[in-house]
Amino acid sequence: MIVDIQYWGLESYRSWGFYYVRSNLVHPDTKSIIDYCSHLNNNSTTIVFTATKNLFGINHAYLASYFASKAIFNRRNFAKDLGMELLLYLSRQNQINIAIDYYGISDKQKLREEMWAVVFFASSVEQLLAEKNSLESFLGTSLVTEPQTTLPTTASENFPKDLFINELYLETMEKIALEIPNLPEMPSSSRERALLQTIIEKMAILSLDKIKLLS
Repeated sequence: MIVDIQYWGLESYRSWGFYYVRSNLVHPDTKSIIDYCSHLNNNSTTIVFTATKNLFGINHAYLASYFASKAIFNRRNFAKDLGMELLLYLSRQNQINIAIDYYGISDKQKLREEMWAVVFFASSVEQLLAEKNSLESFLGTSLVTEPQTTLPTTASENFPKDLFINELYLETMEKIALEIPNLPEMPSSSRERALLQTIIEKMAILSLDKIKLLS
């Protein structure tokens, strides 16, 4: 999926893309991907890999990208680059090491992920598609657009541990769930919307906290 993001205000980036890639990535594969993205990321393109087990779909990624872009544009960013700022908003944290644990890809990665999300920021649609094709050649596999649902379907499996990278994230999501009245009784689609809305509110609060700290 590709979206026009000119109104976000970043002069260097005009297009945003979101895809999934199926790949069992562990060290040293992860290090090679980090090196690839690090050498590529510049004023015309940024590519961010993020774990899907903690991601509430494309809307979560899109809104976190918006908040991160606005933080960079308004010079209220905590991270030194857009990719890391995105991870901070995805995780709703202001600590980079926690954000990487929740959503990032590590050069010491031991956990084998079957699917990753890939977020592109590019200067144009043409540039984005060219970088997508280059990344597919580098990975030796195609980027796809099918969604990945990680939300449970029954109240008794509210947040199964095997869906999450670590205990800290599980605890965080359970706390978020407690803020939503009648969450277990909701249909799965309503539950997803309610959780996403709460996550959005927490991203907005993180943005306000940054304004207070930097003002």
